[in-house]
Amino acid sequence: MSAIRFVVRDGTGNLQRGTVLEDGDTATLNIGSSQDISLNLRRSEVASFDRQGSDLVVTLTDGSVLTLGGYFVEAGAVSNQLFLSDDGFLTEVQISEQGGDLISAYYSEAEAFGKWSADDALFFTRDDNVDFAIADAIVTEPEAGMLGTALLTGLGGIGATGAGAAVAGGAALLVGGGGGGGGDNTPPEALITAGTVSVGHTVNAVDHGDGVDVSGVGEPGAALQVTVDGNTRETIVAENGTWTVTYEEGVLEGGEYTLPVSILATDEAGNTATSTDTLHIDILAHVTLETETVEQDGVVSAAEANDGITITGTTEIGSTVSVQMGSVTHMATVADDGTWTSVFAASEIPAGDYEATVVATATDPYGNTASTTSTLDIDTITSVAITSTQVEGENVVNGAERTDGVVLTGTAAPGSSVSVAIGDATYDAAVANDGTWSVTYPATDFPNGEYELTAIATATDAVGNVATASHTFDVDTYVNDLTKTGGPVGGDGVINIAEAAEGVSLTGTVEPGSTVQVTLGGVTLPAVVQPNGDWSVAFNGAQIPTGETPTTLTIDATDAAQNTTSISETVQIDRDAGFLTLSADPIEGDDVINFDEASDGVVLHGTATPGAVVNVTFGGVEHTAVSDVNGNWTTTYLQTEVAGGTYPSSITATTTDSAGNTLSVADSVRVDTVVDNLGIQQPIEGDNIISQSDAANGVLISGTSEVGSTVVVAFGTSSLTTVADSNGNWNVTFPASTVPAAEIASTAVTATATDLAGNVRDVSANVRIDTIVSNMSISGTAVEGDNVVNASEYSDGVVLNGTTEIGSTVSVAINGVSQQATVAPNGDWSISFDPATLPFGDYTANVVVTATDAVGNVKSLNTSFDVDTQAPDAPLIRSFDKDARDGVVEIGTETTTDTFTITEITAGGSANNVTFTQTENTLRDRTDFEFTHGVPDGSQLVVTADDASGNSNSTLFVLDDVATDIVDLNVAALGQFDIGSINLSLAEDSQLTITADDLESLSSNSNTVRINGGSDDTVNIQGAVRANTTETINGQTFDVYSLGNEGGSLVINEDINVII
Repeated sequence: MSAIRFVVRDGTGNLQRGTVLEDGDTATLNIGSSQDISLNLRRSEVASFDRQGSDLVVTLTDGSVLTLGGYFVEAGAVSNQLFLSDDGFLTEVQISEQGGDLISAYYSEAEAFGKWSADDALFFTRDDNVDFAIADAIVTEPEAGMLGTALLTGLGGIGATGAGAAVAGGAALLVGGGGGGGGDNTPPEALITAGTVSVGHTVNAVDHGDGVDVSGVGEPGAALQVTVDGNTRETIVAENGTWTVTYEEGVLEGGEYTLPVSILATDEAGNTATSTDTLHIDILAHVTLETETVEQDGVVSAAEANDGITITGTTEIGSTVSVQMGSVTHMATVADDGTWTSVFAASEIPAGDYEATVVATATDPYGNTASTTSTLDIDTITSVAITSTQVEGENVVNGAERTDGVVLTGTAAPGSSVSVAIGDATYDAAVANDGTWSVTYPATDFPNGEYELTAIATATDAVGNVATASHTFDVDTYVNDLTKTGGPVGGDGVINIAEAAEGVSLTGTVEPGSTVQVTLGGVTLPAVVQPNGDWSVAFNGAQIPTGETPTTLTIDATDAAQNTTSISETVQIDRDAGFLTLSADPIEGDDVINFDEASDGVVLHGTATPGAVVNVTFGGVEHTAVSDVNGNWTTTYLQTEVAGGTYPSSITATTTDSAGNTLSVADSVRVDTVVDNLGIQQPIEGDNIISQSDAANGVLISGTSEVGSTVVVAFGTSSLTTVADSNGNWNVTFPASTVPAAEIASTAVTATATDLAGNVRDVSANVRIDTIVSNMSISGTAVEGDNVVNASEYSDGVVLNGTTEIGSTVSVAINGVSQQATVAPNGDWSISFDPATLPFGDYTANVVVTATDAVGNVKSLNTSFDVDTQAPDAPLIRSFDKDARDGVVEIGTETTTDTFTITEITAGGSANNVTFTQTENTLRDRTDFEFTHGVPDGSQLVVTADDASGNSNSTLFVLDDVATDIVDLNVAALGQFDIGSINLSLAEDSQLTITADDLESLSSNSNTVRINGGSDDTVNIQGAVRANTTETINGQTFDVYSLGNEGGSLVINEDINVII
């Protein structure tokens, strides 16, 4: 064989082309995983496929061997796909694992070349003059069938058999010659690919129902005659090389048989070829269902259902069978001979008595189906019941009923047998045709006693189903557990007076559900019986015999089963206790025991049954006396046995006879040996402190004592007497005159009471007297050192201080304006009055200091100081003397009582005191100041007047300044003065500007500045408003202006030029 071409396509579509077996008989082509390999081979050129490890070994019919290395993955599974291609056809080789190295291979057609396909790259074609011949026959593509064993054996003998077919039963093409001599003498190919035995196809019922198709491939344009059982159909091979003929419905008979197929192909050159095949028709399926033999009789009982059931039948060999019963479907197990079985579990068989439908459906190897239906009787239930649920009428068998035996009845399914088990015995019931039954439990099988029996009825029906029912009833042949509890009646078998008065209660036990009747002294009462069998009954005093006599107690019981029993005993009645009295005479003559009577001893006496022991109790102390033969008894209580106090005390005498009967008598007496309930109500005045206001209202002292007692109350050096009222309350009020004005830490209050019996007792309490404020003072230091507050001191506030009693509060009022002072822990107080709280001016301030101590005492002190915050007038400069060399050397002012200082504000802004000699110029009515040193131009003078209180006002005297006409008020040194006046008379052509802020800064005293000057001077007060008034000062007229929002005012000489 010549070299073989191949194409390998990886998973991303990349292609690798090449040739193998060029130089020898063996070759290896190593490939990766997930690859497609196409070999330029026909199927007839392959002898076998084998696996060796991970390699696929391809053996060709000429003996050549091609190994595809790595074709299988490690576990042996196929990871690649092999194709064979030639003459424009593509065949897929399907390889599957069979275990170990054994594999099987099948061919399937992929598609034909010539139309677009994703696998076009895997197609090969051959030249027209290349054929592959085996002996006298040419095996043409495609051949169908299974490789492996069939391929190895089928093709192995082709060379020897000549014209035999390549696969038994398959298609064989015999080739006839053409027209001879040159031209096209290649016989046409006409291969069957669908519809016949050679391609593994059988015509089933579905195929047969819509016509039988035979298809194949061949030489395009070739004419074909396809004959089946004498029926010929003609067609032309299409351009794509495919063809199909159809045998309409009814042409080929139904059934199961084979028919020969022959094909005559004639190409356009007149060349012919004939091939044969076989048509297999099978449209019938078969299935049977056998339900009558299920569980041998076709009926499924409960026991059989519990084991599961098996349904059988037959079908065509190779078929599958599904079996449906109810809602459950199983795939049956089909044997090689066509018999089948299907098993239904107990859980798949609903309980009941019904007819189940069973459907078996078979599908033969060719897809034909057949069904059959049958029924199966299901009988898995039966019934039994005990109808005599109230045995002997109340489901209890008593002693009398036991002797007759007990009959039980019930029902079961007709035809059933019934047995009844009671205790250890089993009895066969008599069953009637309608299924009712009865059985008798004989008396001999009933033991005496109280117990429970259960009857169990078991019924077995005709098919063996079993049902049971049970019923439980009681056997009670005697009364059980009748007793009387609590010991002898009355504890000793005797009923005395007290026990009879209280009533006699009897208790016991009996069988639960019983009734009990109790008879005592001829009186019968029904007892109350509790569910647990405890019983009780109570006889009241009227139902118990009187006197002293024996009687019989009888207890009769009847249980729920009407069994009866009785018990009895003798009871002694003793309801006579004798007699007992206390003397009717008043004790101590008036039934009151006072101190003296208690001191002498208290005698008590009375009468009782002779020889009786009498227990006497007085004030909790018990004495024992014995009545004499005359029935008299007496006893004496000593002083030590009579408790002191005021109280009523009971007296009782008690005697008890041998039967326990007790007699008691009682009396009472009053003991009064002390004064009771004496006390002083505290705290006095609410806090045990008598303050100034408490004393002013009178001091109330109150308390309690024995009703009617006389009470003397002593307080300080005074005492008052009162009488306790009917509630035992008393009170006295001490007037203010009896309370000293002082601080006394503790004063005794004593109350002495004498009760109606003459008993005396006293009690005391302590009270604190605090009616003054101590240590109250105002500091002796003068206010502001001289008791005068000037404007400067006023602006800092006024401080007052002093002392008071520790814990006090202090308020200080100045001219009616009051503020709280701060009081230190040691009693020192102080207060600062803000300037806003005191008026500005010249007046006397009256001060009232009021202290209130911790208990509310109040004390006030008065003082006063002077307020003088009115500044003097700004100095009026009436003259000046200026030396050409030294500057200003003297000024003269209007004469006042004020003290003057003069300050130079230098051109550099510093402030220097000017020393001067002051003289009073009486001739000119002025005061002259001659400077020690002259003040040069460019400086300014501030002339300040201080009054006696220390208030000051200044005049700014502006000097010439050759450098400028502008008067600068923004000099820091001016801030230390209150400027009330500016004099521009000396400076020529002065230019002065004043704002509202300048005005407030200049004069904090009054926010008013007077400006003097001439017509050469100009004052700029932009924003000011001229008033309609003028002032005359020293014979000159001044205009008035308001400036700013704080009430500022400017008074300016009318000669000055004013700009507003």
